Amino acid sequence: MVRNKIIIVGAVMLMTVLIVAGVVYAVQLTRLPSNTIEWAFTQEDQAPEKLLINVIHSAQTSLDVAIFSLTHPDIVQAIKEVHKRGVEVRLMTDKEEAVSKAQSKALNVLRSAGVSIKINKHKGLMHLKSVIVDREVVTTGSFNFSKSASTENDEILIVHRNEGFAAAFSATFERMWNDEAKFETLESSSF
Repeated sequence: MVRNKIIIVGAVMLMTVLIVAGVVYAVQLTRLPSNTIEWAFTQEDQAPEKLLINVIHSAQTSLDVAIFSLTHPDIVQAIKEVHKRGVEVRLMTDKEEAVSKAQSKALNVLRSAGVSIKINKHKGLMHLKSVIVDREVVTTGSFNFSKSASTENDEILIVHRNEGFAAAFSATFERMWNDEAKFETLESSSF
C-alpha cells in the first residue's frame, strides 16, 4: 500500500515536471517544426515587427494589407520598398485612423509612392490586422503596425504558410476591396 502511494506520488511529480517543462518550451517556441505557422509576442521580446517586415519583403507578385493602425516607419518603408520592386500592393485601413496625424503621414508616404489605398465608409471599424503575400502566406493576430504595438502592448503576430488558409483570406480581402458600398479609394483630400 505504501509502495503504491510512493509510486503514485512519484508519477504525479514526474508528470508535473513534464507539464512545466512543456509549458516553458511552448513559451520559448516561435514556430511549429513544419514552419507552416510562426508567431511573435511583443512582451516575450520576439519582435513581431521584424517578423512582419521579413514576410512583407518576401512578396514577389502581390501584397494585400488590411490594417487598422499603420504608423511604424520601418513597416511603412518595407511596404513602400516592395511596391517599388514592382509588387502589386493594395492597402485597406480604417477611416477614423486614417485621419490621425501619424497614420495620415504614413498613408501619404505610401500614396505618393503609388500604393493603392482604400478606407471603409461603413459604420463600423476596419479592424483587421492582416497581410497576404502572394496569396500563399497570411499574417494575422492582434498586432497593429505601430511602435507601441512593437514595444509596449501585449500583442501577437501569427504567420500562416498555408495556401488554403491564404485563399480564404484572399477571397475576403478581394470581396472587401471590390465592395464600393463599404470601401472607397483614399484621395489626398480625404485627410
